Amino acid sequence: MTALAGPIGPARTARAMSTWLPVWLRDYRRTDLPSDVIAGLVTAVLLIPQSMAYAQLAGLPPQVGLYASVLPLAVYAMLGTSRQLSVGPVAITSLLVYSGVSALAAPGTARFVELALVLALLVGAAKLLMGVLRLGELLNFIAHPVLAAFTSASALIIAAGQLKHILGVPVGGERLHQVLAQAAAHLGRANPATLAIGLATIALLVGFRKGLRPALGRTRLRPLAVTLVVSAAPLVTVVLGTLVTWLLRLDASAGVAVVGAIPLGLSPLRVPTATAADVTALLPAAAAIVLVSVVESIAVAKSLASKRRQAIEPNRELVALGAANLAAGLFSGYPVTGGFARSVVNDQAGAVSGAASLVTAGAIAVILLFFTPLFAFLPQAVLAATVIVAVAGLVDLAEPRRIWRANRSDAVVWAMTFAAVLSLGVERGIFAGVGTSLALLLWRSSRPHIAIVGRLGESEVYRNVRRHAVTTWPHVVAVRVDESLFFANTRFLEQALLKIVADRPAVRHLVLIGSAVNFIDSSALHTLESLLHELRDGGVELHLAEIKGPVMDGLERTDFLDHLGRDHVHLTTDRALRALGCDDDPRDDRHEIRHDDPHDDPAPRRQPNATGSHTRRPPAPPVGVASPPGVVALASGDGVMVGVSGSDVAVDVSVGAVVAVGGSGVSLGTGNVGGGPGTDVSLGGLGSGSGVSGGGGNVAVGVVVELASDVPVPEPGVDVGSGVSGGGGGSKLVTPAQSGSAPVVSGPYTVPPPSWT
Repeated sequence: MTALAGPIGPARTARAMSTWLPVWLRDYRRTDLPSDVIAGLVTAVLLIPQSMAYAQLAGLPPQVGLYASVLPLAVYAMLGTSRQLSVGPVAITSLLVYSGVSALAAPGTARFVELALVLALLVGAAKLLMGVLRLGELLNFIAHPVLAAFTSASALIIAAGQLKHILGVPVGGERLHQVLAQAAAHLGRANPATLAIGLATIALLVGFRKGLRPALGRTRLRPLAVTLVVSAAPLVTVVLGTLVTWLLRLDASAGVAVVGAIPLGLSPLRVPTATAADVTALLPAAAAIVLVSVVESIAVAKSLASKRRQAIEPNRELVALGAANLAAGLFSGYPVTGGFARSVVNDQAGAVSGAASLVTAGAIAVILLFFTPLFAFLPQAVLAATVIVAVAGLVDLAEPRRIWRANRSDAVVWAMTFAAVLSLGVERGIFAGVGTSLALLLWRSSRPHIAIVGRLGESEVYRNVRRHAVTTWPHVVAVRVDESLFFANTRFLEQALLKIVADRPAVRHLVLIGSAVNFIDSSALHTLESLLHELRDGGVELHLAEIKGPVMDGLERTDFLDHLGRDHVHLTTDRALRALGCDDDPRDDRHEIRHDDPHDDPAPRRQPNATGSHTRRPPAPPVGVASPPGVVALASGDGVMVGVSGSDVAVDVSVGAVVAVGGSGVSLGTGNVGGGPGTDVSLGGLGSGSGVSGGGGNVAVGVVVELASDVPVPEPGVDVGSGVSGGGGGSKLVTPAQSGSAPVVSGPYTVPPPSWT
């Protein structure tokens, strides 16, 4: 044991250390560094004005936004699994910070800043705990309509909240309509210089985005250069606004509000203090930030990773985001998350790894160490205009129409969430939306789709009688339940099944198909026991078919199968119905196809062929030939002949069948060769053997074969005549007389089904 401890211990230690090493560092190449440096600097150019603007939105001093863009960004770069995600302050999170903290302290005060740090610690601890406990799946309960409505409504609130900085006059109000009403009332008192700076900044930013980007795209500039120019727009407006205000002394002469002095240096380590009452009051805001920010971050990370065929680990992302927020709370920042626009710029600028984020953090640290006095004359209107333009793209008016077309219930959820955010506030609004979507989920699950099914032709496929022309039998009814069975839907299921039986007095067997059932809880099991006895009292036997393995394992641990009878459990629906006599003397009950139930199965994509087998027709081939009587197959391609001959050979190739010839073999699909009628056959890979010579190279695929006359089915052991021979080019019809006598297949054989059935 001592000898083994030496090599195993260090190996395990190395593996454990490599688990928490930066993902990008494991395969990092020196040649990637220039791309990361350029991307990091480009992102820093965008992040510097954005971070100060979002801090102002959150009710915090501008330097807090810069602090939140240094260490948190570096921490995520070392722990996160996304190589392009750029972490820092974002608009929605800033709004939630302002909403949650302003109820406890006045914006701009020392207590407000202290509580914002506490909020960052709460958010970080929650994300870290969720990641360690691997609870990231809980965030899947935030439905897309909820998040879309919340984002659009929040963007309107954010934009309205910046009007006071654009107009240069106080604008109060807690709700959107109140803010807009006060802004309209105070419009006549707006500061002309402030309004001019704000409107000019908006025009410049929109011009860069809508006008300059398309114009530069039509030039010969490289995409990286275009990204750099457009991304520099916020910084350009900051520089211009600062210069104009400083040169004309607009802060003193025209009353233009400016940022003021920003202290030099990095933020020191400090542990914020708060009472238990403060922490309790901040919990709803922390929960809302966790819900929204994590969903946004992981969605952005997945989108960027998929473009490069990379993968992210959601639970490790939670750990990384949690650690980044803890760093923000301990180093004078405020809650951060991955920003969409900033991450896209980072990706477009050529970021290869998290090293780009380290460069961005380093660049902002340099600004804090040496250049913050330059921002003293920066107008607050410039930062407000930056925020308005940034959130304008978050208002998606087309999304509710798309959701309405897809599902009207989801559209109701969108509308209720949107209205709740505007009328109740961002925190209550997001929770109202989540609650509505969960209630809709429970309602849908409590009323599962139930379909009576019948057999398609002579196949083993069973489909909804309301959508397909199927065969049913008077003494058996087969019912498919398209939902797992649990306490919320068991009564609905029981009532629906009893009604189906009551409406069919001749029924003696009810087959319950569980192909869509993933679990059965104790309440559902109790209901099944009750249903079993009720049916037997009425002279009807209950059967189960297509029960999944895990569900069957659960049933095996109970005595339900003993009460039901193990001979009443069938592997497939077809076996169940044939065991109940549905293969003899059926009643041909063909049902009309109807589409009045939106939850029914989609329209059929397959049609039964002439033999009753159920096949999918392949795409239209490039060549099609109708064979005259006696013609068995068609040869096509580069010197390949396909033929079947002999009076004892049975070939029944239905209209629309395909002969696919390729390489050194032949694949004959959707016809019937031997083994009895209705057998789907695919012969492939005939490249060697007596009487066979493979054709060369790839040959044409998709030649239509039609057979005008059927031939008897052979017994095992009958030879199939000369099937393949190399020869001249072009397509050729092969009749029984033309094909040779060399055997291709002889004796008993097994043929796999065609790939498209």
